[in-house]
Amino acid sequence: MEIYTDTKINVTKSFVELLETKNLHKKENIKSLCYLFAKYCLSDLGLEGLEVVFLKDVKGRFGSYAENKIYLNSRYLGRNLPIVLNTIAHEIKHHHQSTLVNHKKLNEKSDVIFPIKHFNSHISFVIYDENNLFNPVYFTSQNEKEAREYALQITEKFLTDVKLHSCAFSTSWANSVLKKNDEFKKIEQKKYAENLEKSNKTKKTLKNITKYTIIALIKFSLGDASSLQNNHIEYYANLTKSIDGSLASIYAMLFDYENSDEVVQKVFDTSIKLKDVKTLNVLINHQNIHLSENEILKSLFVILDKKPLSFNDAQKLYLYSYDSSDSKYLTKKYNEELLKFLKDKKLQKNIDFDKNNKKNDENSSFFK
Repeated sequence: MEIYTDTKINVTKSFVELLETKNLHKKENIKSLCYLFAKYCLSDLGLEGLEVVFLKDVKGRFGSYAENKIYLNSRYLGRNLPIVLNTIAHEIKHHHQSTLVNHKKLNEKSDVIFPIKHFNSHISFVIYDENNLFNPVYFTSQNEKEAREYALQITEKFLTDVKLHSCAFSTSWANSVLKKNDEFKKIEQKKYAENLEKSNKTKKTLKNITKYTIIALIKFSLGDASSLQNNHIEYYANLTKSIDGSLASIYAMLFDYENSDEVVQKVFDTSIKLKDVKTLNVLINHQNIHLSENEILKSLFVILDKKPLSFNDAQKLYLYSYDSSDSKYLTKKYNEELLKFLKDKKLQKNIDFDKNNKKNDENSSFFK
């Protein structure tokens, strides 16, 4: 069902009215309560809307988020409504995280940090995790921790708003859920501490495994099929390449764990050689990767096949992680270098610049 934001006052009022009917044995009523709480979270985070889907999933899996949809396990409706509410807030926070742009600065290098920023579950298709090394990394990842903390905080805030309506049944119900929320909090804190210790013990091993995997993928991309032979990654790499025409999405995951100069240089050189536009885009914009100004310009020449670039296009399509000043500088620099190249190659007359774009785009750096 598509859910759209509403004011918190309207949502809590409707929630209390439905609670006071005391018809919580009806699944449709419980779903309606869930939809109302989702609206409350959307309002709190300044989001417009998303789709909420109920489906029966395996025991122990409460929900997930993907492509503007949150999925909730219907087996937990009823007595486990507090868990469902917590899951709704958790997954909507993941949706909110996906809408944010994490800007990076030109000539600044960020290192791999544990706990990592974002955990991608597809890593299990790339690295065979027989020793369960990645579960603690997932649990302690910054985005996951932020989502859990938000769920606890917003649920408490919402229940307090419900109590302010001073309706007998709603107040009693809210108090019981607040107690469970406090229990969740204690359990989460204990599990986080345990998993953080495990994650810190294995981070060196994970970096080494990742480095080996990236080098094997580079060889694979250059035609050395033996580099991944008899390895479960081979099927996933072939599938990814057949769908995307590139291994870019795999590199993007692996750079969360390893970003040594040696590895980045090998991936960059290979991507330039193969004219792998998607991987070059990953290299330019990934938070853990630093490319020099000249490497970014070289990448843009390959991506654009030596065509002029406007500031708006640069910001939107190719330099989407950089802030406005960096995007503007790199666009201007790119076009200056392009004009030099064209002059040197005596090809300037063969390029048809978009005069209308130049006239209408105040940020365009054509001919500057």
